[in-house]
Amino acid sequence: MNPNSIVDFLTSQGQPADYASRAKLAMSKGIQGYTGSAAQNLNLLQMLKATPVAPPAPVVAPGASASTPAPATPVPAPIAPAGQPQSVQDLITMGFAGYQGWGNTEAVADFKATGGQGKGGPATAGATGTPGATTFGGLTTQPAIDLPQIYQNLYTSSGISAKQDTLTQRETQYLEAKAKISDNPFLSASMVDKRLQRLQNKYDIETKPLRDEIATKKADVETQLNLKLKQFDINSTQVKTALDQFNTLLGAGAYANASGEDIANITRATGISSTMIQAAVAAQKKKGVETQIVTANDASGQWAVVIDKNTGTVISKTKVAEAKPKTTSDGVTPTQEREIAVKAIEALKEVDTNEDTLVSLEEYKKAVLSLISATGVNSTQADDYLTKQMNSLGYSKWNW
Repeated sequence: MNPNSIVDFLTSQGQPADYASRAKLAMSKGIQGYTGSAAQNLNLLQMLKATPVAPPAPVVAPGASASTPAPATPVPAPIAPAGQPQSVQDLITMGFAGYQGWGNTEAVADFKATGGQGKGGPATAGATGTPGATTFGGLTTQPAIDLPQIYQNLYTSSGISAKQDTLTQRETQYLEAKAKISDNPFLSASMVDKRLQRLQNKYDIETKPLRDEIATKKADVETQLNLKLKQFDINSTQVKTALDQFNTLLGAGAYANASGEDIANITRATGISSTMIQAAVAAQKKKGVETQIVTANDASGQWAVVIDKNTGTVISKTKVAEAKPKTTSDGVTPTQEREIAVKAIEALKEVDTNEDTLVSLEEYKKAVLSLISATGVNSTQADDYLTKQMNSLGYSKWNW
């Protein structure tokens, strides 16, 4: 056996060694435009020797049991921020819901001071309700984001997998047709070259729409993922600059013949879906219409809107992000504020064992600790909430 022959190697491994089979192997190893040249064959041979070709699966007779199945692939664990947390959001993502409403500096300092135990952390999470979640007063903070699952859901719902399978099938058919031409002994070299060129051109033209669609949908998935992870702010200066540049080029007709990759790159830069970009370009091509994309916020969310620049008419629009909840000056949403107020009332009633609406200093301190433990607010916030409820319910200080 020739040690430098890809055909001999594949034959010795019990694998087909014809051109079409070798082309498929080359494609799976990342070798583009395989023609069967000596350099490509040697490169492929070295790759296969480093990672041998898997033998064909054994045929199991009807009724017979197959060999022991391979262990299942482990499910990726939820991803939490790497290293030390740097903000309240990092801590909440790690499961420490007790820091909701804290400032970044004091939350990180408290987390370090407690040796990583934190407030309302994973150690006490998941007792009831959603596994791994932390709750207070019916308010649930979800556990760390499962990034692989989010990506898989977006990837599946976009239909990319099916389109990628179709493209792979087309490429396989192309390689098989190419093999038949190359292996035809009745064709001259010049005739082989001409037919291969025609086949290549036909393949490129027929698969271009599919490849463009895959590229734009992948960009949509990446953008949606970033929006979900709060890593992409459509109102940021960087995104607004990119959108201004796009509108300028759009007005100049620069995107009249934009490819799928061009559209995908615009989507990644602006956060606007590929469908919206394509709608703006298509409308721009109409005589007398000048389009541009603008962003707008309302109570329901953040929107991207394609408008007629001259008339202001809305051509199409799509939501790019959910509305951000309004917060109080200390970063607490109205819903959370109501929950904490209820807990403050419960803490006061708990220490007022005599039910005389008189609260001693020691009882008040117990109520502060109880409210901090139940909701995760800091001592200053707990004092504010308890004072408000004492005044509201007619409680009086006793022996302070």
